[in-house]
Amino acid sequence: MPMNPRLLRPLARGYADLRVGLVAYWPLNETATSGDVSADDWTGRGNTLTSNNSVLSVTGKVGNGREFVAANSEYLERNSNADVQFGNGDWSLSLWVQPRATGTAPQCVVGKDAAGNREFSVYCETNTGTNANRFLVGVFNTGGSLSASAIEPSDTANADFINRWWHVVATNSGGVVTLYRNGVSRAAATRPGGQTFNTTSTALSLGRREFSTFENYFTGYIDEVAKWTRALSAAEISRLWNNGNGIDLRR
Repeated sequence: MPMNPRLLRPLARGYADLRVGLVAYWPLNETATSGDVSADDWTGRGNTLTSNNSVLSVTGKVGNGREFVAANSEYLERNSNADVQFGNGDWSLSLWVQPRATGTAPQCVVGKDAAGNREFSVYCETNTGTNANRFLVGVFNTGGSLSASAIEPSDTANADFINRWWHVVATNSGGVVTLYRNGVSRAAATRPGGQTFNTTSTALSLGRREFSTFENYFTGYIDEVAKWTRALSAAEISRLWNNGNGIDLRR
């Protein structure tokens, strides 16, 4: 009897296709109830994030996440290497973010940005009682100046923005930086001709940037942070969003 054609198909491999080009993935599922607990890089490439000032566990979007408190200067950090650099080549960064503070100046959610070594940053801006609640992505050129800035429209009211999980993705495809929120493209910026996006020795930080001090720390939750050396497609970003449920890339 001939074998059923279904049995000849390869077994499903979950999200293996989404892991192509994945060079760092921090599920942030560790149990961190006190002290400084590092965040493991699931890819096995050794990009462990060290905890500074007790970044503790909370219920995340998928499993655990981490809570960041600006007043305590809390952040996770990885020394710079090729995996966590952005620069001129194509790349993507995906994470879940829940802002927990109202009426603040832009807070740095992810930063690779220090005085004299500015590279990349993702900000969250909240304003009490207004629609100016949004995410921003900035990429710097080799001269240290802002080269491409993708800024969302100010169309989300405070009551709808705070204490809610948002899926944020930033991509670079040939010098076009695009910011997605909840699976939808929200803003794009193009690198000016003749400019080159910067790569630096600045550490990658979750929850702060090094360029300034207090106002650039973040208050809120972060979960499921992943970095690729390619630009994800709109369809792939929609899969990561998963109708607001998120996914576990380890599957």
